[in-house]
Amino acid sequence: MSNNHANEIIEQGYTIIPDVLDASLLTAARTALQQVFDDEREMAKAKNWQNNINQVSYLLPQKHEIFRSLGLNPRLLPIVQEILGNNCNLSNVNGLTMIPGGQTQNLHMDAFESTPSTCIYINALHCLDDFTQANGGTRVVPHSHKRVWTRENLTPEMESEA
Repeated sequence: MSNNHANEIIEQGYTIIPDVLDASLLTAARTALQQVFDDEREMAKAKNWQNNINQVSYLLPQKHEIFRSLGLNPRLLPIVQEILGNNCNLSNVNGLTMIPGGQTQNLHMDAFESTPSTCIYINALHCLDDFTQANGGTRVVPHSHKRVWTRENLTPEMESEA
């Protein structure tokens, strides 16, 4: 692989692409996401999309045009295509914010089962604000994509030491 970010994803399970959104797009995305959250506040509470941990909104491209182009970002798409191929699919664009002073989100899996060392999807997290411990940054577990995990306990299956 020629792309350093693609290599980092394959090797450590994540990469960081600084300034992937330019300043104007970043400002527009922040404003748009806040508008969606405000519009859905009552529905989010009823559907538990807003709780004491976070607030989430699903299918953002249907809710605001700014989110229709994020997956085509020329600093991101070539990296994804290098790993998954040119015919990869964008499956969803969601927005999530942590509740200030809220509880910590538990470690979780986005898939129903792990596929150690086989990349079948990529989550591209666009940080609209800096992640800090105070505002609820995402925890990264380097190399976790190379282990077998179970949803029940989210601990790697013990390898035989025989």
